[in-house]
Amino acid sequence: MAAATDALTDREVRYGEESLKALVLKSGLCEVAEEVLPRGTRTLIRPRSDS
Repeated sequence: MAAATDALTDREVRYGEESLKALVLKSGLCEVAEEVLPRGTRTLIRPRSDS
């Protein structure tokens, strides 16, 4: 799991994005939605359908 952690740690240097959410949005491969909860928000990420 260390390799995965390292890949996420230097994502800003490698991909120019500060957060994993920003990277997912930039890729266009997934749909991203925000769900409002009583104590904050939850980010929902799912693969785009090919239809």
